[in-house]
Amino acid sequence: MEDQEPKKQGFPFHPLEDFVLGEVLGRTLVKLGHSKEDIDKAILSHLPVGQSEFLFTPNAKKQLLLQSMPVELRSFLEAGKEKEVLDIFRKTIQAEGRLDLALELLEWIFTGFDKQELVRSLFSLVLNNKIELSPEFYPLLMEEYDKEMRGDLDRIREE
Repeated sequence: MEDQEPKKQGFPFHPLEDFVLGEVLGRTLVKLGHSKEDIDKAILSHLPVGQSEFLFTPNAKKQLLLQSMPVELRSFLEAGKEKEVLDIFRKTIQAEGRLDLALELLEWIFTGFDKQELVRSLFSLVLNNKIELSPEFYPLLMEEYDKEMRGDLDRIREE
């Protein structure tokens, strides 16, 4: 019997290309003067040595987590326990390597709650605090996200 940990398997997850909020984050930071390479490097700095990319969370596992985690997060959000929310995200990204799940939950908080400072802190966490978010970050992020969503609606209407 081997004592080696099995190699993680799955499809690579590229946060700035494979998820709308990741695309918007990348575009926003580039507009604020950061290079795509620096953004990628900051995000990937969460990975353990020897791992070069995040992997998608398997669908069955993701669906299960997307049913349970919002309930827990909502209770913390409503109670003003933002440190606990940050701790959950830190564990999800760093310990479990589930950046795709973290971004879905972050989009849920970003679009459903008026928690600007928490959202800034969560994006700082996604960037592993390697890129400082300027005061212009949040308004520009909202503008870019709105443009993206309007574009999607326009494309749907055209079909």
